Amino acid sequence: MANQVYDIVLEKITEALDKGIIPWKKPWKSTDGEHVNIITKIPYHGVNVLLLNIATAVNNYKYPLWITWKQAAKKKWSIKKGAKTTVVSFFKKYEAKTVVEDDDGTTKARDAFVLRYYRVFNIQDVEDYEDKLGDYKISKVSDRDEELKKQTSMFYSYMDAEGIPLTFNAQRSYYSAAADAINLPKQESFVSQPAFYQTLAHEIVHSTGHPKRNNRFSDSYNGGIEEYSKEELVAEIGSAFLCSEMCIEVNYENTAAYLAGWATYLRDARKTELFSAAKAAERAMEFIKKQAVIGAIRNIGKKADVEEAVTPVKEN
Repeated sequence: MANQVYDIVLEKITEALDKGIIPWKKPWKSTDGEHVNIITKIPYHGVNVLLLNIATAVNNYKYPLWITWKQAAKKKWSIKKGAKTTVVSFFKKYEAKTVVEDDDGTTKARDAFVLRYYRVFNIQDVEDYEDKLGDYKISKVSDRDEELKKQTSMFYSYMDAEGIPLTFNAQRSYYSAAADAINLPKQESFVSQPAFYQTLAHEIVHSTGHPKRNNRFSDSYNGGIEEYSKEELVAEIGSAFLCSEMCIEVNYENTAAYLAGWATYLRDARKTELFSAAKAAERAMEFIKKQAVIGAIRNIGKKADVEEAVTPVKEN
């Protein structure tokens, strides 16, 4: 069953790439927010985000809200005739019956996790779905420079918290693991502000692979082509997750070469690689968000110290 699920997911992703759909790109023009189950309010994670992005793009869904057939039946909601489901995966836990011996000689049972899948409908596949949205609203996306500065403050707070310098010393973008630093081309070189922040997000995700953070690197920056490709996939998905999180509308180079390259790589890669890349990307995003809060608090403290230093003391 696990191999079957891997095959289904991999086929969905590569077919989307063949059709010109980038799975890690969120279709911002028509949808908002993270993909969640409308009944449980539980968000979907990892590779499921990519699968639901594809379904959204193909069917022009406006809402990232999903429901199973059983949930709809329990609510007595009717599914529209001809509606198609989307596959989502999960790991089911099984109590282990085998005994495993540890290094110290002790034995214990080890639980097993097996990959399974089920199917969901989008809320728009439900009859009279407008009456079932509750207080859900679609937020407007702005690409104005001032709005972008507010949205992307998380990037700078993260780099401040982690002590990662941002330089513009060369007309190329990269993250140096040895120097623990990010370099980008000069900002005026980019075709748009969103393009600049998309590139910055990509390099920021790379920075989480450092041994003192998520410890993802092995040969990624030492000439290992396979490891480099794995890390690039993590950064591609992670930067898309970050931009989606902050409502930054970005444009991908939707060229035949770009799409064909990822489709070929995923077909040639191990079946589990897409799952691990999506999981690593999500973990990177959560780490960045957590550290950004620390950086923001630190900056507030600095501002308070400065204001206290320059504020004259009133004499009685």
